[in-house]
Amino acid sequence: RGLDRLRNNARRLGLNSIRASEGDAARSLPGGSEGFDRVLVDAPCSGLGTLRAHPEIRWRRTQEDLGRLAALQGDLLTQAASRVRPGGALVYATCTLSRVENEALVEAFVERHSEFAIEDAASHLPGPARAMTTGHYLLALPHRHDTDGFFAARIRRVAPAQ
Repeated sequence: RGLDRLRNNARRLGLNSIRASEGDAARSLPGGSEGFDRVLVDAPCSGLGTLRAHPEIRWRRTQEDLGRLAALQGDLLTQAASRVRPGGALVYATCTLSRVENEALVEAFVERHSEFAIEDAASHLPGPARAMTTGHYLLALPHRHDTDGFFAARIRRVAPAQ
């Protein structure tokens, strides 16, 4: 299970500040009311960035799937953002190349939540990964980077909740 792997890796690496917990992130997050300095949203997505390994996705995904997933991703992002302390950062990541699940979703979130700002991903990445940035985002493209498709945005809470 992913949560067990995370806990084991954190323990193995001596990372004592990581608190892994399970819950329905679309509804509420566990962990008290103090909030977090860093939050990762590894969002469930259409998986369209993994077509090389999973070509069947091409025939299984529909436009309705993208809309349904984007709505869920928006709920997850909003809920996770509510737990980020002022000055803290949230990373939103998917394994899809769909704009509706990636750039459009993040930009719409920031428009609705002025207490957050999109940060430039390149300044937070190691050298080789900087080549995978487009605009403010990390965007790994299979045809350009010989990887699966992957998207990530770093969003900082610049002000208290409004």
